[in-house]
Amino acid sequence: AVVSTQSTGSNPRAHQWCKLTSVCKKLVGVEYLKAACPTCDNIRCPEGQECKMVEDLPQCAVRIPGGCEVDKCGEGECVEDGADYECLCKTGFKFNGETCEDSG
Repeated sequence: AVVSTQSTGSNPRAHQWCKLTSVCKKLVGVEYLKAACPTCDNIRCPEGQECKMVEDLPQCAVRIPGGCEVDKCGEGECVEDGADYECLCKTGFKFNGETCEDSG
């Protein structure tokens, strides 16, 4: 069965419901969602969102970019810590909280 998501209304926090092309069993509510979409594997979320498991159900949520998606370090290596980052700067440079700057 093919699974897709469809937003309910205009509320961006609304649950993303899974829809099967054929009905296998008569399940309702949470039981149906768990049977139809037990994981994020077949979930396709709208652009800018990613699937996350919330209370054992897959849901689309706003994607938070990683700290090193845009390398702001310049003369150094970006080390990601979730949405944050720090720079391991080359010799002669220091991390100023945003980028590597010349320490001379």
